[in-house]
Amino acid sequence: MTQGLKEVVRNSLQLDWKSTTLIVIFFILATIVVVWTQRPEEELLLEKLKALGLPVVGVGPNVNVSEALETGTQTYPDSPYVIPADRVPVVILPNSIINSIKSLPEEQISFEKEVFARHLAHLKETQKVFSEPILNSIKQDLTRNISKTLDTLWDEVDYAFEKNIGTLPEDEEQWKTVSVYGKVLNIVALLSGRVFVGAPLCRDEEWIKATISYTIILGATVGMLWKRPWWQRRIVAPLYFRTYDDVHRKAQELLRPLLERETTLDPSEWEKKTAEQTDGQLIRWLLSHTPQKDGKINVKQLAHDQLTVSLAAIHTTSITISHLLYDLATYPEHVAPLREELESVIAEHKAAGGNGKLSKVEITKLWKMDSFIKESQRLNPPILVQMRRYLTAPLALPSGHILPPGTFCGVDAQMTNRTVPYYEASPITHQQAPFDSFDGFRFSKLRSVPGNENRYQFVTSSTESLNFGHGS
Repeated sequence: MTQGLKEVVRNSLQLDWKSTTLIVIFFILATIVVVWTQRPEEELLLEKLKALGLPVVGVGPNVNVSEALETGTQTYPDSPYVIPADRVPVVILPNSIINSIKSLPEEQISFEKEVFARHLAHLKETQKVFSEPILNSIKQDLTRNISKTLDTLWDEVDYAFEKNIGTLPEDEEQWKTVSVYGKVLNIVALLSGRVFVGAPLCRDEEWIKATISYTIILGATVGMLWKRPWWQRRIVAPLYFRTYDDVHRKAQELLRPLLERETTLDPSEWEKKTAEQTDGQLIRWLLSHTPQKDGKINVKQLAHDQLTVSLAAIHTTSITISHLLYDLATYPEHVAPLREELESVIAEHKAAGGNGKLSKVEITKLWKMDSFIKESQRLNPPILVQMRRYLTAPLALPSGHILPPGTFCGVDAQMTNRTVPYYEASPITHQQAPFDSFDGFRFSKLRSVPGNENRYQFVTSSTESLNFGHGS
């Protein structure tokens, strides 16, 4: 009996081992079949768009987007076309339908979901890229308090320039070559940090490094993940995001003492500080819009919010200023008129009892400077495709095409800047340089025409000027 029982157990174990082996082999084979037959969504999307009859401009994953936009918009000015960009194919919509696209609800054609999908935010289990506290702080508080922040920024400008530029030597032989973008990046990080978190944290080298590197590291990490096969991304994401997570943890560590100080103020101190102090206002705005859980602040979320606004503010501003400096060096004939205008406005301000530190009102009088900045950005847009959206429902276009859900789309900002016909309608067109060449005072001339005084400003967005997104 005992010998027979042993034999039965031995045979059963052999059968179980064989069964388990067969199951494992079957699972591996099934996985291989799925991996090889399941194609990535971006590849399927490109085929869907081709099936609609949309022309594809540019070939391969390393397509030159700038050249593709120039070719595509010149060839198909009034109809959509596709650029097979390095991550997902993007449908470039004609300029003529901008306003109709802008009026569609977020639930149908989403800016938030486009940013979420393009940055593979689901791999970090992020629910939203832009939290409600960020949106409320910028739309409500920052917009109302722009004038108040200027006084604080004047103080930070002095510190930032002294730290990064110093006193220029009178002897030109002592001048040295510097990285324009690197210097500008540090100056902009200091200025934005003064409003976002205030001194002394905004001047902390580790904080500056975190806010600058966050954008670079996020872009590099997401770029590497997009190059991996779709089925590998979730597997390797924790490894790829390690440096990103390190920056996040450092931001939390640096921000925690500030948050603890702010949240221990009694209500009267809080109200007084918020009303009178312009230093680090954003952190108080975020706190006022962020609900506490069990009486505790969410340091991780607030650090994420700070890094997100730094991402939006630092690099695009630095790119714009760097191009300005290069254009000033390339077209030095603009320097004297710009200096003359600035000195005139400062003198006027001092004559009225001011200290020479210009307010928002005085800055709006610098028409030539505003024009120079706008012209520089017109020919060097920080983002080539604006009004980027992700479709969550079918979208019928005037061309007759119906774009499917899951489509990424946007509008060509680069060629809009260079081909807009409204310049031609101006009575001073003969005084302007051609659209493809630089004319620093192009827009101040246009504003000199009666009725145009409040048009063609740097911060103005319209269907003719998309560099500020025109609604996104």
